[in-house]
Amino acid sequence: MTDYEFIKEFRGIKMTDICKKVNVTQQNIVSGKTIDENLRKVKEEIIRELATLFVKDVTTSEKIITLYLYNELLERLEKENRMLREMI
Repeated sequence: MTDYEFIKEFRGIKMTDICKKVNVTQQNIVSGKTIDENLRKVKEEIIRELATLFVKDVTTSEKIITLYLYNELLERLEKENRMLREMI
């Protein structure tokens, strides 16, 4: 995948589409007036879309590294979310 193709596909990731996909209201997500489960669904879908884009872009040997980093990113995000929930 060329740099141009990557950027073009990245621009195709839209919050509106993600919210429709997971069946939540975009305005509630943007304003933060929704339940934690909906926020988690949107976050996971954003990460899934980005991970899909990264996998399309890398060679076979780099896919393993990308998936490893994706897993670490998910773990860190979950840890930060737990810490933020405890603070609130």
